[in-house]
Amino acid sequence: MYRYHIWCDIESGSDGIQIEIKNPPYKWNIEFEDGGTSTATVHLCQGKNALVVLDCQKEAVKPDILIQSVIQHVQALYDATLFNCGISGTAIGRAALLPSGQMANLKFHDVSRLIDPAATRLTVGDITRCSIESQIIRTCFSDLRRASLNLQDAGMLCYRAVETVMQTFKQSDGDSSKEAWPRMREALRFEKSYVDTLVSYSISNRHGTSLIITTEDARDLLTRSLTIIGRFARVSVLQESIAAEPVLI
Repeated sequence: MYRYHIWCDIESGSDGIQIEIKNPPYKWNIEFEDGGTSTATVHLCQGKNALVVLDCQKEAVKPDILIQSVIQHVQALYDATLFNCGISGTAIGRAALLPSGQMANLKFHDVSRLIDPAATRLTVGDITRCSIESQIIRTCFSDLRRASLNLQDAGMLCYRAVETVMQTFKQSDGDSSKEAWPRMREALRFEKSYVDTLVSYSISNRHGTSLIITTEDARDLLTRSLTIIGRFARVSVLQESIAAEPVLI
């Protein structure tokens, strides 16, 4: 058994921000291209430090791929923090010490005024799990993280996250977006009007126009996108029913 340790130093935009997850139940498996597996577990997440331990069946042939996979998974955990607490972080691999340890540095930005923690209806554990298990959801959260840090492009990024989900409702390569959108709206229970604001801001961004957007408007865009992504995550990964939830208009 080969054991890798990853220490995460957490840098915050505010000295007063402290993150603590007691007895974190976050564990996931990483598969190598040659069929080997590794189990990663968050052993500590408190204050300004986090520790991830990986137990591998054998030494990684391509440690850079292993490191990148771990960074993605750690990012998933901190995206959960972003969308529940309004603290944005980007996981960056700073150094790698093999096989004894790997170092990642996470920089935080307080964007709590932009995030509605209730929008996704997902817990920290749910968001982490969904991000790890679904590349689609991980991509969506990545766009929304960028939106929270770059308001000039927030319209495009918030809409792109929703559009990414729409692509999964195409039933064949020849299927068009016009056919996929109604399926998505029916499955996730929202009217076309619910995304009109996203479309409006997105069009300006996609034509190269950087928009000056207020905090209130940015929060509205993020909330609309997070609500749809949250419903998709609960239906596709958590296998929950949203049939009793109201249609978004």
